[in-house]
Amino acid sequence: MANINTMLNPLRSGLILLLFLMTGSATAADDNIQLLSSIRPLQMLVYELVGNDINHSTVLNAQQSPHHVQLKPSQRQRLQHASTVYWYGAELEPVMAAILSGDQSLQSRAIDLHPDTPDLEHDHDDHHHEHHINVHYWLDRGNVLKAARAISDNIATTLPEKANVLTGKLQELSKHLQEMEKLLESELETARAKSYLDLHDAWELLAKDFNLPAFSSIDHQALEFAGAKTVLNLRREIASGKFDCIIASPETNLRLVNNLVENSNAKVVLLNALGNDLNNESGFTDFLIHNIRKLAAC
Repeated sequence: MANINTMLNPLRSGLILLLFLMTGSATAADDNIQLLSSIRPLQMLVYELVGNDINHSTVLNAQQSPHHVQLKPSQRQRLQHASTVYWYGAELEPVMAAILSGDQSLQSRAIDLHPDTPDLEHDHDDHHHEHHINVHYWLDRGNVLKAARAISDNIATTLPEKANVLTGKLQELSKHLQEMEKLLESELETARAKSYLDLHDAWELLAKDFNLPAFSSIDHQALEFAGAKTVLNLRREIASGKFDCIIASPETNLRLVNNLVENSNAKVVLLNALGNDLNNESGFTDFLIHNIRKLAAC
């Protein structure tokens, strides 16, 4: 028996070494993949699909806006080293579009997740432009699933061994999004009974998706440069009780907001459309739940 064990020991060692090398090779391959999302909502979507199994991060930091941003040298360097860059198109991210247009290599690694046929044109009220297109695409669940499918397909092409896991995660995400009305039934009932004025013009897609009927919005830049007459008329509307809740964003001039809601019963809620108020382990469903609950609590 001792002789047999002596003979088998080298075989066992070889098998252990082979398994170690195979595991190490798979890990090394995954470590070489660097997924980069232009904005946090896309990164949260990647997190829903791959967790921490693949390296992924966001280009912009919490203080930067995709509408107008000057990337730091370190951020540009991360773009150059990324295996794939997910972004949401030129209308939302003109700076990213300019960077891509001058770099063929980066263009070949960039995945534009702009919806092909977005249902984004709305005519709400006097605060809206007639043919306004809202570029906050991720606040509509249909657009989110389109983006998630494209991301899943892209990762599966690079790492085919993860295809089955990605399919399962995509189905799980789809189920969570579809069941959100049931999960947040009481919060949505409360939110649907309230009237909102969005001063950042970001949340109308979510309002339409979740059927918040009394929802109006105004572009925050238009508000910033509004004349005294416009501000006065808006103050009168708010004072009249037309709006229960005023939605502000990190970019909103809060001193102006306080001026608008003075002598009214309207409450102010601060929402971050980029999800920068959530922790690093948050997925996209966490982001939606968090903001719907804040709307209901306003």
